[in-house]
Amino acid sequence: DCQEGDFRKSVAKLTFSRSGDADAVVNELSSLLTGGRLSPENKRIIVEAYNLKLPDHAAALRVAQQLIVASPEFQSTNTVRKNGAKRELPESPNPSGVPYKAMVVVMLAGGVDSFNMLVPIGDSAYGDYVEARKRVAIKKDVLLTINESFGIHPNLTSVRDL
Repeated sequence: DCQEGDFRKSVAKLTFSRSGDADAVVNELSSLLTGGRLSPENKRIIVEAYNLKLPDHAAALRVAQQLIVASPEFQSTNTVRKNGAKRELPESPNPSGVPYKAMVVVMLAGGVDSFNMLVPIGDSAYGDYVEARKRVAIKKDVLLTINESFGIHPNLTSVRDL
């Protein structure tokens, strides 16, 4: 359900808005976001991406902002100097032959909250749920009922249909 430019479920959104000449917009964003350090090569790439999104000025501005915050000039406080040299790939380590285990942690800001994904709807269970979740509890009347005991978050119609 995530559509570009749909901010209805966002906690906040950028309110900077400009339209018009791509060079002027990218130059202003460069001043605001990188202190004017955006390299000519990166400016050219961002201006081209901006122009590809026109005539939708809002989409063009979003792509320019996204590219600038992904640039090395945004990520550092010094002037980026590209020298054209390719970095050498590091050598792969020799396998140890010892079994390897890893724990992978994925942090999802606004990701699926399992307690708000599958919600108990029986009277006492729903009361316990509301007491535990307080202000983030989902109202019973908007849940997608799957049986007499549980409902699913209203935005998860595809899960309900499984």
